[in-house]
Amino acid sequence: MAGHSTSHLLISISCLIGQRKLNRPIHQKPGANVPREDYDEIEELDDFEEVEEIDEFEDDFEEVEEVEAVEEVDDVKDVSEEKGRRHLRRGRMAEFSDKLAGGAVRPGEESVKKSPFVMTMWITLIGLALLAIIFMVMIMSEGERRSFDAAMAKLKEQAFPEAESRLMTHLQAYAGGTYEDEARIALHKARVQKYSKATNYSAPQVKDGVAELNDFIRVCRDLTGFADEKENVRRYAERLARVGALVAEDQKSAEALENSREATAILEAYYKPEDVPLALANDLRDLQRKAEAAILKAGKLNEFMTEIKTKLDVGDTFGALESRQALIDRYDSLTDDADVSKILADILTKEKAQTTQEDLGQDAVTEDIPTSGIPAATLSLRTQATVDAVSRGTRVFGVGLDSCFGLDAETGEPLWKRSVGKNAPFAPVRVDASQPALLVYHTDLNQLMLLEQASGKLIWRQTIPSRPSGPPLIFQQQIFITTASGELWRLSVDNGKAISRVVFNQPVVGPPTLTRDQKYLVIPGDQSVVYTLTVNPFECVAVSYVEHRLGSVEAPMLTLGKLLLLCDNDEANVARLRVLDMNEGTGEVTVRRTTDPITVLGQIRDPGLLRGTELFIPSTPQRVTAFSVNDSPDADPPLSRIGSNQLENASPAPVHLLAGPQGQLWMASEALRKFRVRTNAVELETASAANGVHRQPIQFLDQNVYVTTNEPYSSSVFFSKVDPQAMEGRWRTVVGTHVVAAGPTNENQSLLAVSDFGDVFRVPMQTIKAGGFVLDQVSRHSLPDKLKEQVGGLALNDGRLASFCGGDEPAVWTFAPSGQLEQRWPLSGAPQTQPVSLSDGIVVAMSGRLQMTANSSGARVQDFQAAQGVEKQTNWKSLVALNENQVLAITSDNVAMRVEYRASPRPHLTHISDTPLQQSVDLRPTSAGDLLVACTSEGNLQAMATTTLEVLGEASLGAVASASPFVSGDRIFVEVARRELKVFGRSPDLPVTATIPLNGRFLVGPPLDVGGGFIACLSDGDVLLLDKDGNPTDKKISLAQDAQKGPIAVGSSIIVIGLDGSLYSIEDLLK
Repeated sequence: MAGHSTSHLLISISCLIGQRKLNRPIHQKPGANVPREDYDEIEELDDFEEVEEIDEFEDDFEEVEEVEAVEEVDDVKDVSEEKGRRHLRRGRMAEFSDKLAGGAVRPGEESVKKSPFVMTMWITLIGLALLAIIFMVMIMSEGERRSFDAAMAKLKEQAFPEAESRLMTHLQAYAGGTYEDEARIALHKARVQKYSKATNYSAPQVKDGVAELNDFIRVCRDLTGFADEKENVRRYAERLARVGALVAEDQKSAEALENSREATAILEAYYKPEDVPLALANDLRDLQRKAEAAILKAGKLNEFMTEIKTKLDVGDTFGALESRQALIDRYDSLTDDADVSKILADILTKEKAQTTQEDLGQDAVTEDIPTSGIPAATLSLRTQATVDAVSRGTRVFGVGLDSCFGLDAETGEPLWKRSVGKNAPFAPVRVDASQPALLVYHTDLNQLMLLEQASGKLIWRQTIPSRPSGPPLIFQQQIFITTASGELWRLSVDNGKAISRVVFNQPVVGPPTLTRDQKYLVIPGDQSVVYTLTVNPFECVAVSYVEHRLGSVEAPMLTLGKLLLLCDNDEANVARLRVLDMNEGTGEVTVRRTTDPITVLGQIRDPGLLRGTELFIPSTPQRVTAFSVNDSPDADPPLSRIGSNQLENASPAPVHLLAGPQGQLWMASEALRKFRVRTNAVELETASAANGVHRQPIQFLDQNVYVTTNEPYSSSVFFSKVDPQAMEGRWRTVVGTHVVAAGPTNENQSLLAVSDFGDVFRVPMQTIKAGGFVLDQVSRHSLPDKLKEQVGGLALNDGRLASFCGGDEPAVWTFAPSGQLEQRWPLSGAPQTQPVSLSDGIVVAMSGRLQMTANSSGARVQDFQAAQGVEKQTNWKSLVALNENQVLAITSDNVAMRVEYRASPRPHLTHISDTPLQQSVDLRPTSAGDLLVACTSEGNLQAMATTTLEVLGEASLGAVASASPFVSGDRIFVEVARRELKVFGRSPDLPVTATIPLNGRFLVGPPLDVGGGFIACLSDGDVLLLDKDGNPTDKKISLAQDAQKGPIAVGSSIIVIGLDGSLYSIEDLLK
């Protein structure tokens, strides 16, 4: 290529020289047929010898031209004119040539350098030089080619050191030559192949080979021809990755393993992501895992194994499992290592040994729980869609706030109730014993109870000290129930005898699942393992490692034919479904490996449901996913997704499922909804029923469903019958009424009770003393749609009762002393604290203002504006009425604002004073005539002057108060950290007159002054008679259930309200 370029250059130079020679100025003889003025200079020259020689040449040239043109010229005149034009043209060329040569010179002044002979010699020498250069370039080009070919021949012969040497020599000798890019690429290929083609390797050689490969890419990637080397790069990288892993495994070299991974990264970089051969990637990964395991065995493994064995020696099996898992998480290549597998087997063996079986032989008690014998009238409002329902004698059962109710399935009428304590661990379970029975758990007594379905009477009760962690499994007339302390109890259905129990080394997630062959019970632990027990004998036979984090399993396991299912919330928003195979001989379970992981969105916290081969998994928030189950041994996947559906605007709530025929599926969560399961979808139907949060599983009986709900704004519990096809409610009965305000009617013959769901009950005293169920209300009001804030209430000074709510439509409803709804009073904002009553109405604290409403005169009262502007709004901690017209409002800045109601000149609230409080007061103070008593956050009780808020006395409580102080008669009652109730005298020096242990209990209302003493009701249902100083006497009544409000004086009667809305008349305590 260089030779051709040089030849073209020489030809161009020769042509230029020849052109210059032809263009030199030619001197004309005198008399030539040209204009004279163009040759004045030439005629003045003295010597024409040189010119004459040139003229002779020119004349000869002219003769040739004349001969050529003779055929075109017709006469002599034309020839003369043509000749003149040629002379003129040559004269102009001569003038141009003179300028190039420096112009004409006089005789004697000629330059030898510019003589024709010298010029000719120079041209000849230059030409010869150029020819020499041409030949030299040609010779060198041929030498470069031969040098390159010789080096490449050695590369092809795989003589890599000699090829490298020749290529280096070539690049030095022919820098910038034709083959430079090719030679440089070949040089680096030789250097790389010196390692990639080797037959024996060491760790340094692997390192050098990868370094050379990196240099090859770095140096040559921008050179011409490198794009054709990508296949070679991949081949070199694969070879180095393989040998690096093999060397790492053989020589226990972490550096070689790292080099292998580096070569793998290069390999992957020169593939498109979708083009990386899967078999190649897996092969390299396996080689590297083996190498990693070998390296660990030579180093870190012994350290980890020592740590694991140390924990195992002291019985800390889960600590050992955590250490083992940490080892595998860090070095996943050890998953299948023989030594690591053996230590796992040792851990599981140790855990199995620590899972003990105990024979109990503990008989149940058939004697019922002692009660006070006081009748109770229970507020159980019933609403019916139709009134023509006729009882068939069938029963349904629901648990309210703390009582189990038996109801007529057709009419919804409550037939019996029995206290079972708050927060039942499971819904009532039907049991076929010697008679139709019901299994419940009493949380206050820690007892499992079997009741008659017809009457709720006790059949037997058995103490199980630890709270059940799930519903029981009933199998072969035996009850299997798990506890929070990590126990599985086995009891007899017929007589309640506790036969035996298995004690695990950790809490377990119940109930256990029964395998298809009914031979084993399988139950997951709170972390890491699954336990397998035989039904008979009742003992643990296997502990299997199924990795899951502490607390990540919240739903019980399911049996899916031959398979088992464990739902594991291993990520915040995704749960995995672990399909387990069981060895029917040993009881061990293993996780089935699937091509793709089986997951659902959300967290799985509620039990799944299997109907035929269709599996339904509920997950948060309010989502259901359907799968088709294939339990054959080679099924992959064993669970095939059908579809999923999630409710719009769903919020976290319990989810309960019920499956029906023809692809029907019901979900009870924040309402009862119906789905249709299609071939590849789960479709939601538009209808809904039984709005409210569903607290218990759906009951299905005689083609109807029964659900237990409560609304977001209410603590009351409702039990409803729904037609699942029409999605319409048939009746609803309250099985737990929360009362927000209560007081006597105007004639003191009945009790008014305002519920938190908008209904008001008026219950005569004779009804309360007779007991039974109160199914009707005296009045009601509608609450705003989509209300989520809790409904509250209070009793007014004038004998009226009121309820109130916040939310988007805040309001107050007042009820006359007869119980009739009086009026709805809109509020300008949501209440921030409990309202208080003055003589003419209610004062409500809302952001930035105090509003007076529900005033008996009906006139509008102007609000008190505590702050102007949006950016700085006053917020409130509490309100307390100081007298009939003044209220004290404590702000979030701990300032006590005194505000007064004035009726003239127009009704309004006016600001009286501001007093910064010396200590922080977070609980509502209580007015005690001339004193205002307040519990401070510093753990003190202060007595302040009502008029000035001057602190008159202070007493240390020893701890922070847990509730606002109560004032009754001449005593002040203060709960201290729910440990004790301290009683103080009503004077500035605050003398302590009594102390009563509480043990976690609390007062449900201010003690009632009964003259010479007090009646106090505690939250556990104990009603105490106190002496005049506040000390307990020997008189006491137990309601046998928790209490929510009281005592309340109704004429000469005293009423206490149980937690489920039961009314008790307890004035016999004074006898």
